[in-house]
This record gives sequence, C-alpha cells and structure tokens, in this order.
Amino acid sequence: MERLNFFSADFNFLRGKISSLIGRLTDLKVVSLEHNNLKGQIPSTIGKLASLKTLDVTRNNLDGTLPTELYSLESLTELGLDRNHFSGTISPLIGRLTNLASLSIQGNSLHGRIPPSIGNLTSLKYFHIGEMKGEKLGAQSYSNPSSILAPRGMSGTLPSDFYSMKSLISFSCAGNLLSGTINTSIGRLTNLQYLLIEGNKFRGKINPFIGRLSSLEKLDIKKNAFTGTIPPSIGNLTFLKYLHLDHNNFTGTLPDELYGMESLVEVLGGDNSLSGTISPLVNRLSNLELFSIKNNSFTGTVPAELATIKKLTQIRVDRNSFTGNVSEDFCKLGRLDNFRADCGRFSVMNQPAVECQCCTHCCGTRKKSFACRKNPKKERFDYLSFSMGTRRRTVHRIGRAARTGSHKRKDNSAEW
Repeated sequence: MERLNFFSADFNFLRGKISSLIGRLTDLKVVSLEHNNLKGQIPSTIGKLASLKTLDVTRNNLDGTLPTELYSLESLTELGLDRNHFSGTISPLIGRLTNLASLSIQGNSLHGRIPPSIGNLTSLKYFHIGEMKGEKLGAQSYSNPSSILAPRGMSGTLPSDFYSMKSLISFSCAGNLLSGTINTSIGRLTNLQYLLIEGNKFRGKINPFIGRLSSLEKLDIKKNAFTGTIPPSIGNLTFLKYLHLDHNNFTGTLPDELYGMESLVEVLGGDNSLSGTISPLVNRLSNLELFSIKNNSFTGTVPAELATIKKLTQIRVDRNSFTGNVSEDFCKLGRLDNFRADCGRFSVMNQPAVECQCCTHCCGTRKKSFACRKNPKKERFDYLSFSMGTRRRTVHRIGRAARTGSHKRKDNSAEW
C-alpha cells in the first residue's frame, strides 16, 4: 500500500476521520474523497505527500483550520476544499503552491483578507472563494441565538497582486464582505471567462478596461454598491452570455453598444437608478431568454421590437415609468411564462400606467405598491385563444371527415 499513487473514493458513505497514517503513503499523487461524510481536521501528516498533485475533499464535514503543512505540497495542481466547515484565514503561505491550476475553497467559514502572495500563483486558472458561511462562536441555544455565527466571509480589497494571475479563467468570490473598487489592471486578465463577484461591498464605477476581457462569458456583479454609468466598452465583450448588474446604484441609460452583444442570454439590470428609453435595437439580441430592468426610471413605451426575440422566457419591465400600449405580439412568444409590467389597477383612483394584454402579471403603479397580481386580461386572452384554436381544429376535423365520408352524424350535435 505504501506505493499507492492513486486513491479515489468519491460519492460513497465514508465516515470518520482522515487518519494521520496517510503520511506513510508517500507515493500518492491523487487523493479524491469528495461527497462523503468525513469529519475532523486534515491531519498535519498530509505534508509528507511531496508527490501529491490532487487533493479533493469537497462536500464533507471536515473542520478546523487548514494545516500549515498543506502549504508545503508544492507539486499540487488541484486543491478542492469546497462545502466543508474549515475556519480561520487563508495563510500567506498559499503563495508557495506555484503549480496550482485550481483552488476552490468556497462554502466554508474562512474569513480575513486575500493574501497578496496569491499573486505568485501565475498558473492558477480557477480561483473560487465564494459563499463563506460564517464562523461558529458557540452552541446554539434559544436563550442566546445571536451568538451562533461571527460575521461571514473574506473582507478587505482585492490585492493588487491579484491582477498578476493572467492565467485565470474563472474567479468567484460571491457572498463575502470584499470591498473597494475594481482596479484598472482588470484588463490584464484577458483569459477570464467567468467573473462572479456578486453579493459583496464593491463600489465605484465599472472600470472601462473591463472591455478588454474579450473571452468573458459571464459577468455577475449584482448586489454590490457600484455607481456611475454602464461603460460603452462593455460592448467589446462579444462572447458574453450572462450580464447581471442588478441591485446596484447605476445611473444613465443602457448604452447602444450593449444591443450589439448578440451572444447575450440574460440581461439583469433591475433595482438600479437607470433611465432613458429601451432602444428598438434590442431586437438584435436574438439569443435573449431573460430580460429584467425592473425598479428603475425608464420612460417611453415598451418597444414592440422586444417581441421579435423568440427565445424570451421572462421579461420584467415593472416599476418604471413606461406608458402606452404594449404590443400584442408578445402573446405570440410561446416560451414566455413571466411577463410583468405596470398594468395594475388596484383601486378606482389608481389607473394603470400601461395597457398590457399579454403580461402574465400586472404590478401596481403607486410608488409604494410592490404588489404584482395575475393579469385577468391575459387569462381571458389565453382562454379565448384556446377556445378559438379548439374550434378551428374541430371544424377542420369535421370538414376532413365530410370529405372522406368517414364521419357519422349525431342528433344536431356539433363539436364546437
């Protein structure tokens, strides 16, 4: 067994602790134990596995701090620690693991700053530190429920050394307490495909150098404190599929350059302070499935050109200042199952801002009204459309039967 170089026991029901005797298996190159019920700490003897390239203990119940000896495994290329209960901080010694291509430790109870030594990991492609859960401070009790968790997550700013990791393909720090602005050096990370920094405290404007990330497929910066306008350079992200900007403090209009991003599948810009009109050029976004600009200050009419996008499943234009009639062409969108606008009239004095036959839900137009209710006009329209469709199919069947002579008359009963 001491010459064993590959050990995998993923997706089993293993219980207990990782034995300190693992240090005897000095030829091990791969240890993969994900999706089990292991508990306890990673033993310090792990540091004796000098040939180890992969260590994956994702989705277990391991806890404690990461042993210092872990950072001596300089052959490591993959370190997966997701979904456990590890606590403490990320040691500056992480900078020793210069061969790492994947570092994923999200869903734990780590806190503190990202050490500047992270910039030494120039081969790193996948860096995931999101969704930290908070560190347990004491036993849960009914008398003192507030003492269960400390403030969760990583904090501070992204160190300037972070922008030296030019091999990065995916970076996620979602759901932490990170703050500060995005450095102009973001433009160096030209291999980045996924930038997921939602649910933090980042502020300032979107740096226009973000337009240099020409490989980007998903940009998720929702639930931060970003301000300013959406830069025109965002139009350079021609491979972008998912653009999530909601729950920030953006102002200004949607730039015309955005309508040229034909790969877009989701545009979420709700809960900001955006204004202006929606350009008819929106019909260029032929792959769009989700479009939400709810709770902003857009004006004008909901453009009929939006109804030419056949893949749409959800549209949220409610809680804006749109007026006029919404095109009935939206009723022809077979995949559309959630369409909300300010077509609600919840009292005699409360007139709807827009008329929308095809909306699934109508929202109130009063400033303090956030209620959205099913649209009775849509339900009637669907019923009539179904009835007429049934009638046409029935007439077609009767006519075909009459032509072929295969029908049988019944006592003045017609299938209407």
